[in-house]
Order: sequence, then structure tokens, then C-alpha cells
Amino acid sequence: GFAASSPGDFEAVQTIARELRRPMIVSLARCHVGDVDAAWEAIKDAENPRIHV
Repeated sequence: GFAASSPGDFEAVQTIARELRRPMIVSLARCHVGDVDAAWEAIKDAENPRIHV
């Protein structure tokens, strides 16, 4: 998902990251500090977090 695009997308990515353990959880981010920060905050609890820039 694109965590920085809306509060709903952020919440969806964060919920998936917290609930699923095995898959790689990826959030999309533009090359803006705020987008990357939002992506990280959404996926930081994932077992295998990734940010797609």
C-alpha cells in the first residue's frame, strides 16, 4: 500500500504489517522524507518490512 496517501491506507498497511508474519510487507513511497517516514511507521512492526521508492 501507499501509506502516505491517506490515513486509511496508512491504517491498512499498518494493520497488515502487524498481523501477518511470513510475507514481506511493502509500502510504496515517493522520494520525499514525509512519504518514507510514513511508510516506515506503517511497516516497522512487520517481520520482513520493505519500502518501495
